[in-house]
Amino acid sequence: HSLERINNDLGYSPENCKWGTPEEQMNNRQTSTSVEIDGVVKTVAQWCREFDMPYSLVYERLFHFNWEPKKALTAPKRKQRRPIRTQSVLGS
Repeated sequence: HSLERINNDLGYSPENCKWGTPEEQMNNRQTSTSVEIDGVVKTVAQWCREFDMPYSLVYERLFHFNWEPKKALTAPKRKQRRPIRTQSVLGS
């Protein structure tokens, strides 16, 4: 844990500080993107952990394809393509 501000617009005073985990501190950054699902607001990263979805896939669905947040997190993951197996002409 490390010290973090409760309100980033205020200074480091005893009333405005708390101990936070690295994960909490990353979620509180101004660059973190939050979305609302069923009245609950969380960062995209938090939702991805909750739904066990890859961040890059959800981010692409939300911000490149403009999907609704719930659909972006609940639609099936892409199927992994199997590598193409080639046989050597020389049999090696």
